[in-house]
Amino acid sequence: FPVTICLDTAKLKNNKMAFAESVFDLGDLLIEIKRRILPPTGIKYKAHIEKSIFIKTDRLRMGQIISNIISNAAKYGNGQIFISLEQSEDEFLLSVEDNGVGIKNKEAIFQLFGEGEAEMTRSAKGTGIGLYYAKTLCDEFGFKLSFEDAKTLSGTRFCVSGKITNHEA
Repeated sequence: FPVTICLDTAKLKNNKMAFAESVFDLGDLLIEIKRRILPPTGIKYKAHIEKSIFIKTDRLRMGQIISNIISNAAKYGNGQIFISLEQSEDEFLLSVEDNGVGIKNKEAIFQLFGEGEAEMTRSAKGTGIGLYYAKTLCDEFGFKLSFEDAKTLSGTRFCVSGKITNHEA
C-alpha cells in the first residue's frame, strides 16, 4: 500500500496520472470502504451515511482518499470513530472524526512526509505520505480536504467536500 501511494504521488506531482472519471453513489463507496477497513480493527464506530449522493470523479482514487482518512482515524484514534456523509444543496460533506489526542503540528499535516505531531509522542507510525496524497487528489478533483478539532469526539475531524452531480450525467 505505501509503495503504491509513493508511485502514485510521483505521478501526481509530475502530471502523469491518468484518471477514469465516472458517476457513482458516494454513500455506496463509503459503506464499502467502511466495511472493509473497520471490522478487522475492532474499532467502535457510528455512521450517518446518506445514500444517493452522486459525484463525478475517479472512483478508485476517491476510494483511496476515503480509505486513507478512515485508516488514519483507526490508527491514531483511541478506539472510536464517527463517520458522516450528508448533502447540502449541491455539495456533499464527508467527515471522519476520531477520539485520539488531536493534531499538535497542524501546519505540517498535509505536507509530504509531514506528521501531525512529533514521532516520539505517537504510538502508531505512518509514512507521512497518505494525507499529502489525499490532499493532492482532492485538489486535482476540485474537492476540499480540511481538518479541525473534533465536534462529537475528542480528537480530530477530517472533512472532504465538493460538488455533487446529477446521477444521469
